Amino acid sequence: MTLTLLILVQFFHVLGAIIFVGGNVFFAAIAWPDLLRRPAAEGQAAYAEYEKSMGFLMAGAGHLLLWLGLLRGTWFGPIQSFDTLIHTGYGHTWLTALVLFIVLMGYGGMQRARIKQRIWDGDRVRPDAAAYLRKYHTVTFVLLFLILGLMIMMRFGL
Repeated sequence: MTLTLLILVQFFHVLGAIIFVGGNVFFAAIAWPDLLRRPAAEGQAAYAEYEKSMGFLMAGAGHLLLWLGLLRGTWFGPIQSFDTLIHTGYGHTWLTALVLFIVLMGYGGMQRARIKQRIWDGDRVRPDAAAYLRKYHTVTFVLLFLILGLMIMMRFGL
């Protein structure tokens, strides 16, 4: 039973990562460049549709990653005590990944709360919209790649 649960936790953790990272790649490479080329009213309407379908999916995938990562490192992993968390390389790596992911979720949430105002100004696309999105996606992908690197280190017990 425990192995089955571990496999399910790992499967849904990886599935959440695929959705979360894939959604970020989709927005950075496809959605935002398309939205910026459209007239402002059309871009805003299309973004509202994306937000309806993708917002819940991305938030759900992020929460899935967080909670299953907590389970994967503790209940189903080597972190069985505070001592293990604080005094082992794996504990340090896991805790660093957790903190970076919480930073990523907080950063993404803050940016999404004001992204429409940073992209559109009424009936026009703001002149600094593309630069803002480059910065937003750069920070997001740097954090994602750091977390991915930490996940790989944990696979080898580091």
